[in-house]
Amino acid sequence: MKIVELTRIVPETLWAARFEGNEENEFDRTFNCWNDLEYLDALFTMHEQDLVKDFYGYCTVSQAVSITMSEADAFEKQLLSVAKGQDFEKRLGDIFKPLDKITRIKI
Repeated sequence: MKIVELTRIVPETLWAARFEGNEENEFDRTFNCWNDLEYLDALFTMHEQDLVKDFYGYCTVSQAVSITMSEADAFEKQLLSVAKGQDFEKRLGDIFKPLDKITRIKI
């Protein structure tokens, strides 16, 4: 994937890449998917067997869609609030957890 554009979501703080072949940057694309009822219904229907495992709390497709949309909305608000400096107790690096144990540079 080739990055063709960087878009400022919040000046000097939060940027999003747009990849070749995509109309939207990844910030917009992700939150649009997480707020799209049809997309989520198709996704969770395709992976319905995963929803009946303990990790997901044995939820139905409609529950998974509802939870995802609610959490996506809260996450987007938190992300933008921190990026805009409205939450003085957090930084963007506090919101994300590393996928490995390599030490990360604090932003």
